[in-house]
Amino acid sequence: MARRSGLPPEGYGPLTLVLLYLYAILPAGSRAEAALHAREIAGVEGEEPLFPIASGDLIAAVSRVSSELFEEEPLNKLLSDINRVAPLALKHEQVVRALMTKTPALVPVAFGRVFRSEDGVRDLLSREGESLRTLLRELEGTQEWSVLVTRDSTRVQEAVETSSDRLRTLETEAEQSAPGQAYLLQKQKERARAAETAQFAAQAVQDIAARLAETGSRMVVEELPPHTPGELDVALKAALLMPEYALDGLQRTVQELNEGFGPAGFSIEIKGPWAPYSFVALRQAQGTAGKPAQGTGGHGRG
Repeated sequence: MARRSGLPPEGYGPLTLVLLYLYAILPAGSRAEAALHAREIAGVEGEEPLFPIASGDLIAAVSRVSSELFEEEPLNKLLSDINRVAPLALKHEQVVRALMTKTPALVPVAFGRVFRSEDGVRDLLSREGESLRTLLRELEGTQEWSVLVTRDSTRVQEAVETSSDRLRTLETEAEQSAPGQAYLLQKQKERARAAETAQFAAQAVQDIAARLAETGSRMVVEELPPHTPGELDVALKAALLMPEYALDGLQRTVQELNEGFGPAGFSIEIKGPWAPYSFVALRQAQGTAGKPAQGTGGHGRG
């Protein structure tokens, strides 16, 4: 059990400004709230325990942190140093996951959101209360699962060559033609193969995404950067907001998709459950508190 703490936390100097670090917002009355009152969950810095700040039926899960690490300027430096930020970001995620197991829903907050006072946290809960309650209702009984679809370009091309009548016709014509004409036909075949491979791959990804979307209540597709040769060829990255009861169906669908598209060079993988960061981010654009999980980037201040 994490130790109880007064102000300022032990180990901080008398002149250290203490900030409040926000992990998540959850409904009142859950086992997670009881754990917060009991100071059972250690936070990101110095084993400081989480505790609750309430506003009506909303509970903010916070812990005390030092301004020496989480004030804006040192936090920006921290975020640029992967070796320093990684263990703290991991601890943040472990805290959110611990809360997830004890509440029917929560609104997760990304790494680094701090406030100067409990009044600042209560003001957030009051100001965004309606949106937060709506989010909690929508998220109740759901889990976020990540989806990664990769492709083996060589196998995709081989599948196209095997199934394409046009490519076989061009190959036959090239074999039966004089050298000059054969060269032109081979170039034509290469262009046709590239176009058909791109079309086949795009349709396969579209079909996979459609099947996956049918298994969850909502789906968010991530925009992908251009593929770098030599790196994993990612065809689709997405997040599914799944009702807990639908997980078996999702796993069966993924198995069927791998059986159907695997021979053509596609692999479908799911991981989770995660806190529903991707779906909180959607609502945030409309003014909801809480930050989307984009690695460890981004921090807010209240």
